[in-house]
Amino acid sequence: MAKIRIVAVPPGQAPRWVREQWVGLELPVAENTPSPEDSQVGVNYGKPREFIKTILEGPTEETENEFWQRVISKYKPENMGGYPVETRIAIEILRKKSPAAAQWWEENISPSIIPWLVFKKEVCELV
Repeated sequence: MAKIRIVAVPPGQAPRWVREQWVGLELPVAENTPSPEDSQVGVNYGKPREFIKTILEGPTEETENEFWQRVISKYKPENMGGYPVETRIAIEILRKKSPAAAQWWEENISPSIIPWLVFKKEVCELV
């Protein structure tokens, strides 16, 4: 199983102090995941519950096409094409370094809905 080491703060909307805690950690790259083009969820979703709520509510006074354009522009996946890591495993590894950062993820993301976190290739090195 391939592993990555996070060597720089990943981009995203999560609080900087949370994203900083990934630096230095070694994480196993998930196997049997969707193609990189489909791996759109990364550490960039600082408000995953807001994202999920927006999706579940659907379009309001806009066409479906306008709705999806708004969602994609607001929640742009900055880490698309990066290395996927199983969300549960990533959080457990993070917990050893920073229980507070792990707690932040547990309070703001659901591994059953978002099974992978994707780390931008430019902030990782293969180990």
